[in-house]
Amino acid sequence: MTVIVFFIPWLWMDTQQRLAALCSERWILWLNDGNNVKNKYS
Repeated sequence: MTVIVFFIPWLWMDTQQRLAALCSERWILWLNDGNNVKNKYS
């Protein structure tokens, strides 16, 4: 029982970190796309 109690928060933290990393990667890519579009049309 104790193992599960410790395991779930750890899993949850891991998932949150992965999601955060994914989101920031998307955000950076999206910003880069914006810059590329600006450069093309300016």
